[in-house]
Amino acid sequence: MRYKVTFLLMTLVMAGEAFSHELKAESSHAQFESWAYDDYRMVAENTRTLWFVDYYDISHLKSKEGDSALLLTFTPEKLTQDKVTTATIEALEESNPGINMKDSNIQKLVDSLSIPLIKDDVIAIIYKGETMQVQYNNDVVYQAKASSKQSVALRNIWLGETPVDDLL
Repeated sequence: MRYKVTFLLMTLVMAGEAFSHELKAESSHAQFESWAYDDYRMVAENTRTLWFVDYYDISHLKSKEGDSALLLTFTPEKLTQDKVTTATIEALEESNPGINMKDSNIQKLVDSLSIPLIKDDVIAIIYKGETMQVQYNNDVVYQAKASSKQSVALRNIWLGETPVDDLL
């Protein structure tokens, strides 16, 4: 009986440590250091207009090292979370034929971008080396390898075969 109790306690301790480690790893995933893009130079800029309404100003920037950033500065007074989510899903689907929107990595990307936006909010999509980072008003909301399917899917919206902004 004593061995069973000891075994049970050890199992609970190990399970608690594993659970604690899992929570720490999950919370640290959202805590990436925000990258600066102040020294990037302007490559192109445009205003995305949808149904005769300015939607966002977009700037394509590059660093001396060849890293790039897309800055989207929103111009409407307010975009609800539902509108942003719907627009993100539609843009991903239109720019990536055959994309699996139920894929957990794609869903995490959509979830990270599902935020209400107000006038002058900035979404920055920064490619630095082998990594892509998405920032919302300088706070990191998503980070992945630049070669990952979700990073490629996001990049295709603006820089794919049929980009939403011809200037870029």
